[in-house]
Amino acid sequence: MNYAFSDIGVCFCALVATSASVFAADGLACTTAGVELFIELTTPFPGMEWDGLDTEDGVYLCTYFNDDFAGFVVMGSGGYGDGGGVSSEGFRAATMAGSYAFVTESSSTVIVYDIHDRHNIVELGRVQAGVLLDELAVDGDVFAGRYDELGVSIIDVQDPANPVLASNLSSLGLIRAIDIRDDLLSIAIGSGEILLFDVSDPYLPALVSTVEHVDIDFNHRLRNEEDWLFSAGQIGLDVISLDDQSQPVVVSHFGYDELLDGFAIDPSELRSMDVEDSLLSLTFEYGGGFVLDISNPQQPHLIAHHDSQGAERAGAMDHGQYVQLTPTGDLYSSDVQALTTANPVMPVNGLLRERSAFNDIDIVDGRLYASGWAYTVHDVSDPSSIEQLEYYQFKSERVFGAVQYEGYSYLAAGSEGLVLIDHAHPDGGQILFSYNPIESVIGVCLDGSDMLVVDETGVVMLMDITIPEFPRIVSVASLPYEIERRSILFEDLVMYSISNIGQDQSVGMKLDLSNPLEPSLWTEFYDYNFVSLALRGEYIYAVSDGDQGGVAILDRSSLSMDADHFGFTGGFTSIEVIQDDQLLVGDSTGQVILLEPYPSLEVRGVIQARSANSRTDVQAIGVHQGVAFVGFDWGGVGMIDVSDQCSACLADFDSDGDLDFFDISSFIVAYSNDDPSVDFNDDGSLNFFDVSLFLEAFAQGCP
Repeated sequence: MNYAFSDIGVCFCALVATSASVFAADGLACTTAGVELFIELTTPFPGMEWDGLDTEDGVYLCTYFNDDFAGFVVMGSGGYGDGGGVSSEGFRAATMAGSYAFVTESSSTVIVYDIHDRHNIVELGRVQAGVLLDELAVDGDVFAGRYDELGVSIIDVQDPANPVLASNLSSLGLIRAIDIRDDLLSIAIGSGEILLFDVSDPYLPALVSTVEHVDIDFNHRLRNEEDWLFSAGQIGLDVISLDDQSQPVVVSHFGYDELLDGFAIDPSELRSMDVEDSLLSLTFEYGGGFVLDISNPQQPHLIAHHDSQGAERAGAMDHGQYVQLTPTGDLYSSDVQALTTANPVMPVNGLLRERSAFNDIDIVDGRLYASGWAYTVHDVSDPSSIEQLEYYQFKSERVFGAVQYEGYSYLAAGSEGLVLIDHAHPDGGQILFSYNPIESVIGVCLDGSDMLVVDETGVVMLMDITIPEFPRIVSVASLPYEIERRSILFEDLVMYSISNIGQDQSVGMKLDLSNPLEPSLWTEFYDYNFVSLALRGEYIYAVSDGDQGGVAILDRSSLSMDADHFGFTGGFTSIEVIQDDQLLVGDSTGQVILLEPYPSLEVRGVIQARSANSRTDVQAIGVHQGVAFVGFDWGGVGMIDVSDQCSACLADFDSDGDLDFFDISSFIVAYSNDDPSVDFNDDGSLNFFDVSLFLEAFAQGCP
């Protein structure tokens, strides 16, 4: 069955920077015009199980299966509508090399297709192999496929229209992986050997040598690259020198704990490995994908990661692009350099992996206090070496938030109530008491020695904690609406909160407790749902978690909405005000976005802190010594370098720190070459408006 993509959609998700340039390193990807990290198109075949991926020169070949038939698709970077494919009931496997796709079927047939025009895929020739082939490899004029896990068929494809079965290698042992490069066929055997065959004459393959004592397992992969052979499985990575093919030498072995320092993976589920241009990618079914720099093959080191909470089917390298395929057919592509910049290699600390920070993070005097399914205290004075100091678990299982005061913590611990912990106790942290005022304490705020305790029913208590061990109730008020757990602010004896009272409808509440005997309430209604608030100066920032995320600016005195900034792809889930009044906003796709304060609200940087296909919400953010600690709904805590606050000047087009003629010249050259970096208004077109914005920025100068 041949088809084009005129009627079928393909999901292609590309990690692309649409900004003028990237300025920061090892942290936020800073931009002058905003960053679109992931673009999603429609999913191709509902119910299909996607399995394999090959990439070459910006072309992607993906294989899929279902109960009725299977096949492959070939597409370009345009995804939907940018390719075609072939399907059949007997399809088994496919790979590609150059302008050709090589397919095996259950009829023991090998078919060669011309894919140079991916919109019109044409069968060129076929040959009977006599056996069922999978685990395919091709390089130059030689194609090989494994059969019955015991042998390898070699096919001469010098003339793709007339493929010829050249030879068979049989009774080799239990074959786990094969690869071909420069007429050298590598075969990994389950007994712990790698056999090297010279197939320059595919009709007379010759055994060159054997690599012994190598860890070979079920999910194994081999890749040959310029006199080096890389062998990976569920135990680790072996690096083999082929400088003298007659005497190959295992020069290094790396376990995954050592190689992928600090990242949670399941090494028994290695899906693919690819090597290209001194880069090696490993893709695991659970744990994401990783890119290693192998410019010194004996000492590979991790330079980029795509930390997924979902399943992956395959990964590959293509001219500096790292590409991943999911079981549902989503394809993710990232420039490795951009991924390295946007995703600094800062692994989640093992002590913070548990779901202990999905509600709140506070950092005081070098200590991180995390609220979630537990309450934990960590020493983060040195972010490179984090130590867990205390751990508390409650029957209610959930801690909604906490405040710290003179060595004590006051916890909003749900049905457990208000819990007081003494961190200075000689025997370590100790719970002094718990107090349940009504039903479930879901909020606690502190302003000096004034503490606000909020119950989910809307009951608010003002307490004086001048004597920390003996909080004293000063005032009690009852609000007419339930309160959202992460939308409570408290300052100068005034509480600000928002309650979502319907779809796209909420009410803002301002409770003045300056007269504790007669608290006064002010309300304001909005046509949005809000999930998190931040207070700075005269404004309240309220973020929305709808399909189109955004920030609303509320006047602190009246709660009226002064402005809003919506239209972001992922719904916003959390917000934190950091130095220079800039905003760190987390969203539902695992992104953390840096915004200028109101009235600008300009996007200054973006980091993909978790994989977009994991749908891991950024729930809490805390900042200490230039590092943002980010709590995820299901993903523990990640760390992001935010020490560079992305203070680049928009008009400094050549990014040399000076504003001069060369910036204008660089802009003109880029504009003449239709370079998307000059799309200053980010509308997808290059025109007068972009020129006008650049000239306006140039006239304003740089700070």
